[in-house]
Amino acid sequence: MSISISGSNKIQYNSFNNSSAIKAPNWEIIPHKGMQTPSKDELIKQIKDLAAMRAEAVTDEDFANVNHLEAKLSAQYLSSVSPDRKTLYKEAVQTIGSQKQNKEYSEGEKTLLDYLNEKDGIVSHLKNGKPYPLSSGGSITPISNSRGGYDYDVSVGGNIVLSSNQGLGGWTFTMTPAEMDKKNEFNKIFDSTYNATKHENKIVPNERIDIRI
Repeated sequence: MSISISGSNKIQYNSFNNSSAIKAPNWEIIPHKGMQTPSKDELIKQIKDLAAMRAEAVTDEDFANVNHLEAKLSAQYLSSVSPDRKTLYKEAVQTIGSQKQNKEYSEGEKTLLDYLNEKDGIVSHLKNGKPYPLSSGGSITPISNSRGGYDYDVSVGGNIVLSSNQGLGGWTFTMTPAEMDKKNEFNKIFDSTYNATKHENKIVPNERIDIRI
């Protein structure tokens, strides 16, 4: 059975070990626009084949392998409706890097330009809890954490699509409504094959026993 996401559409994967650095997420398992995928028919075939493997998995290694492959296939299946997370991530990292020396995460001392920008609704630098616009149309919002640093939410179209959690050494992605619909499609394909294989495996041994008797 495919991995459920009960009550949440956020999935977290460890993507870097050094919590003080910002490294690229594992794009094999994070859906994004332009992701390389096989044809739709081939992708569905791979999903069904993997579901059958899951139904016959026995060892922890078997399950771990299936889980990893499922994450990759799921990302590919969702990618047809995914936002351009790679570009958003690149712009977010550039923004963070260019303003690391800026101490204005807190209110600090404001200049006349700051007051004029705020009056016009413009954020001129990263501030805690304030969305900062990205050139691709998204935004990045720094959120102070309990470790004395900042995590970041990257949003587009009113939806958070990437979040950093450097204290845990990883990034999360949050599915958009369109991706949630595709995930439900993926689960139906996966689960139907999984259940059919499980049912078949239960029936076949009984038939063999009857023949031997």
